[in-house]
Amino acid sequence: RIVEYGLKMEIMDSSSFIRHPYTIALLNSQPTVEEIKMKERLRAIKGDVPDTITLYRGCRFYERCDLKNDRVKKKCKEAEPEMIEIGTGHYMRCYLAEG
Repeated sequence: RIVEYGLKMEIMDSSSFIRHPYTIALLNSQPTVEEIKMKERLRAIKGDVPDTITLYRGCRFYERCDLKNDRVKKKCKEAEPEMIEIGTGHYMRCYLAEG
């Protein structure tokens, strides 16, 4: 399931304040040049990857999300968020993006 899409520069820009929690986790798992040279293990995204057979209610990233809060927890667990435009051509599927 696609959780975020848009222009590469906008999504990868470190000053972008709105990103899907999965996008943040993916970007944080990228190794540094030093880690590559030292052949260190990649940083994993915490938690278990949900299986693709089970039908889920709610956000599939819910259990692994570090950003969920009291304002959105219930919605995240009960219904999958719709894809909404958060910037020109930048879309995200997350209740945290709602005002």
